Amino acid sequence: MRILETFKKNLLFWAMMLFFFTSYIILILGKHRLFQTGEDLAIYCQACWHYSNFRVPFVTVWIDTNILNDHFGPIMVLLAQLFHLWTDPRILLIAQQIIVVSGAIPIYFYAKATLKNQYYSLLFAFLYLYFIGIQSALSSDFHLAAITAGILSFSLYFCLTDKWKFYWPSIFLLLLTKEDTPVLISALGLYLVIFKRRSKYGLITIFISLAYYLLIYSLFLPIINSNQVFLYQGAGKANRIVNILIYSPGEFFKTFVWPPVKLRNIALCLWSFGFLPVASPIFWIIAPTNLLRFFSDEARYSLHYQYSATLTPILAFAAIGVFAKCSWLKTVFLFLAIIGTLSSTCFFRQSSSFSFFFQTVSF
Repeated sequence: MRILETFKKNLLFWAMMLFFFTSYIILILGKHRLFQTGEDLAIYCQACWHYSNFRVPFVTVWIDTNILNDHFGPIMVLLAQLFHLWTDPRILLIAQQIIVVSGAIPIYFYAKATLKNQYYSLLFAFLYLYFIGIQSALSSDFHLAAITAGILSFSLYFCLTDKWKFYWPSIFLLLLTKEDTPVLISALGLYLVIFKRRSKYGLITIFISLAYYLLIYSLFLPIINSNQVFLYQGAGKANRIVNILIYSPGEFFKTFVWPPVKLRNIALCLWSFGFLPVASPIFWIIAPTNLLRFFSDEARYSLHYQYSATLTPILAFAAIGVFAKCSWLKTVFLFLAIIGTLSSTCFFRQSSSFSFFFQTVSF
């Protein structure tokens, strides 16, 4: 009865979730039907097929290598079990859409508990679901970065609401998604120590994440590659970025501001949430872990593809926290956030999910 009552009280939210679930699934399946999904899906599909058959996850799409050399994401072992239900690449696409869209659930309920207003809560959930980073991720292919965004949303919720019983399992899943998530999680631990005054939980979080990071590069990858770490793929890139951050901070800072298009992309992301995140420590401590991608090529620091998806829940929770303390900003925030969200989508019209969605339906 309690579940049914909660459902009725939040009927508008569940209706919005159903719309986005349906839209994003139709979108990606439509693109797959039109042969517009690419090598990323092929890579992970081949790896999942091997995992589901208890084989080494070797991929041959563009180079013969273990999938863990591209991105160290053991969570694919779990996703591979879906192949026992349906041995088809579309099962991965559907699972991705569900996981990422579900990331709006903790955002909505955190906003509702914090702001005590259902309509503002609906707005923040909408801003997450329609954000250009989510649109780009869910309209391009299958990516571990998109999966990370959905799980991170739950981790942030459990962290901010002191639900430690659920926090630790979510952190475990985050660690399994990609080789760069230990850096993100250590930043979350730092936030717990400094701003939440939860030193014990924060220090444990930092220790676990950094220990796992060291295990990836000092143990797991050397074993996979016969004691010689394979540094060409994504796993190696993450390690090199961290090394530059430590040993050459000046060069690292320069990558954030040049070329200027990087600052434009950051501004568009902040505009989509009414620029509220800049007043939150959540943004300044955790968001830079996503901006590590700015050290790579243009595709990664653009707002296309999956690379800004992980930034979305960080922006959402940061904005909610600031909005709760500055309620007098309601009108300004509503104007900036809605205009910013729509403008960023129009600015990158070619990657707009719903423009393609309607094209697919009409086709």
